[in-house]
Amino acid sequence: MANMLVTLRCKEFTNDTFPNINQFIDCLLCTDTELTMWINRMIPACTSGGKRKRKKVHRTTATKRSTARAYRVKMYKNRSEADKDAQRAYVQEWKAKRLAGMSPEEIRAEKIAIAEKEKFCKQRLAASKSAEQKEAERVALHEHRREKNRAFEGEEKEAKRQRDNERQREWRASLSEEKQAERRAKNAESERERRKIQNPLKTEEQREREREYARMNARPELVERKEANRKKRWAAKTEEEKDEVREKRRAAKKGAWDAKSLEEQLAERVKQRVQSAMQRAREKGKKETQEAEEVEETGEE
Repeated sequence: MANMLVTLRCKEFTNDTFPNINQFIDCLLCTDTELTMWINRMIPACTSGGKRKRKKVHRTTATKRSTARAYRVKMYKNRSEADKDAQRAYVQEWKAKRLAGMSPEEIRAEKIAIAEKEKFCKQRLAASKSAEQKEAERVALHEHRREKNRAFEGEEKEAKRQRDNERQREWRASLSEEKQAERRAKNAESERERRKIQNPLKTEEQREREREYARMNARPELVERKEANRKKRWAAKTEEEKDEVREKRRAAKKGAWDAKSLEEQLAERVKQRVQSAMQRAREKGKKETQEAEEVEETGEE
């Protein structure tokens, strides 16, 4: 066999020697599949002219057999090593049975019996798998229903939250002026607390700048100039503009008053009353002093 391979590589066989490559393969009496594959790969080396355009000839049994053999070789090449080992084992088993004296019909009958047994085993396994699959489907359906119920509960919660928000907005819109003022006062209180927290965060440079502005604004000439400019701007305004400014001042004063809490409003009222009492006491003392001076002057006269 080795000599045949060497002569094949050396191209000593030509088309004249073997007009049909299948005759060459048959003459080798080769039963080894790998060797057959190698020979088929070396087919171009066995021909003198290389590839030629095939003539359209009638497909005889020999050509069909060669085509089928080439297809089998091609499919064998594309198989994995495990499939190749399985095929070799099957061929060896077949050869062993033939050597044992079994006829091809007996081998086929045994093969059919084995196939029937395997089919029965597969059916029984499929039945057991179908039971397991039914149980798995039941569990999956139960889980799906639970997920659906959870999603429905989530939608219900979202709808309830939206309804609560709507009722809250309606309730806020229906609040009285007093309640709204109280809420604004609370907001102002929280804003003041926030500013108290932020004020210590000022840098020393900012504090110095504020003190400098306060000193500049406290100079008498600047105060007089600002007052003169204010009076000049006020005199240049029309009556409508003055009324608008007064209305804005009243609104700002009312807003500032509403922003204060009840305790702050009470403290502010007490402070105003104390200041009014002190002012009246000063005016009364000044008036008494003037009257006493007038009495002294009349007495001296």
